[in-house]
Amino acid sequence: MNNNEKEILEKILRELQDIKVILQEHCTENEVSVLKDYINNNK
Repeated sequence: MNNNEKEILEKILRELQDIKVILQEHCTENEVSVLKDYINNNK
């Protein structure tokens, strides 16, 4: 993996981490599991 790919992946990971924090602060467990199911079914 070259540096550019690594930087892109790290950026995506940071953004996902931010999204995770927002979800944990604003969603119930049920809402989170519904979102996970939705994401898994649409890969």
